[in-house]
Amino acid sequence: MGLEDLIQFQKPRLELQRLNRRSEEELDRLMDKNNEGKLTEKERARFQTLLDEVQKITLYNSKMLVDQKRRRESKHGKVVAAR
Repeated sequence: MGLEDLIQFQKPRLELQRLNRRSEEELDRLMDKNNEGKLTEKERARFQTLLDEVQKITLYNSKMLVDQKRRRESKHGKVVAAR
């Protein structure tokens, strides 16, 4: 009996991050108020915090997708250049 019979090796699963549902709904509401020019200072601060979080998530997801593409292409002998 070999090791492969005892252990199943799996590729790491790519899991993209996203804003939680409550924050998404809050961001939608604040975007609408912002477009109307009706945000209070407290709402503006929260809006900026949520935008910062979205930006971090977007950057993380972009890096994960690029890394996954590079790994996949390197397995197939393709040279992947940074762009």
